[in-house]
Amino acid sequence: MLRRPLIIIVLVTVSAAECAVVFTLKPAAAAIVDAAALITAVVMATVVILWFRGRVDRLVTELRRQALADPLTGLPNRRAFERHLQDEVADPARHPLSLLAVDLDRFKAINDAFGHAAGDEVLRIVAGALRTVARGDDFAARLDRDEFALIVRGGSAAAGRVAERMRRTLAVATGSPGGAPTLSITPPTCPG
Repeated sequence: MLRRPLIIIVLVTVSAAECAVVFTLKPAAAAIVDAAALITAVVMATVVILWFRGRVDRLVTELRRQALADPLTGLPNRRAFERHLQDEVADPARHPLSLLAVDLDRFKAINDAFGHAAGDEVLRIVAGALRTVARGDDFAARLDRDEFALIVRGGSAAAGRVAERMRRTLAVATGSPGGAPTLSITPPTCPG
């Protein structure tokens, strides 16, 4: 991928070489006019190329972000979760770790009774609760339809406390059709 410094170096080198050729082949007055036109064209080309390069970089960054995020909840998706878990397990300095698998209870019933928009809202409420209870080094993600996961730093006792905070947070959640969402949270497991 071309980077800004390389683009500038190439364009300056080409311009200098072209100016050297122009000044050796033409009289001074004509060479100055040609060199000025060439430098103007090169500067304009550089600006355009750098603008497009910046735009491409921003688009690539956005696409990478979208590829790793769940669009509904804003949480990392399964792909991001698997990458993060792999990194965590591979680094012994990050241990102990615990993994909580979180499943939203009665999700199909909520969708059937209240519609998909209501189901989406429940998913956003659960995602918000996960963000609330996740500590700085924890990692929450939406894995599938009504499945979430949380990588918790610390052993099973720390994960148990996070799971309990999750249940308490959802017990007082408002705005959910059919009452506060309930979860099935697997006992903490230690990956690796």
